[in-house]
Amino acid sequence: METAALSIEEEQGIETLTPAASVGDVLAVGLKSQAPENAALTVTSVLDGTTGTTTSLQAADETAEIFVGNLKPGVYAVTYTIDGMPVDTAKFTKR
Repeated sequence: METAALSIEEEQGIETLTPAASVGDVLAVGLKSQAPENAALTVTSVLDGTTGTTTSLQAADETAEIFVGNLKPGVYAVTYTIDGMPVDTAKFTKR
């Protein structure tokens, strides 16, 4: 019998991270599955660790838009959390 490790990132997490085409300075985040209750996305500077913004998700959300217009140019991490525990992280560059 063969077994395989299954991580929560494979079932839940960030699937896509792209600039929203319709609005400038907005980052569109696609999730791998519907968000449960108590889920959030936090944008943090990779350089100094400061938090740029946190967006709470509604239960069953599969996408979210995060305003990043107030961020300085640099590299940032978007962390997906459920009940305050990190599930997945993706990076993007703000120019």
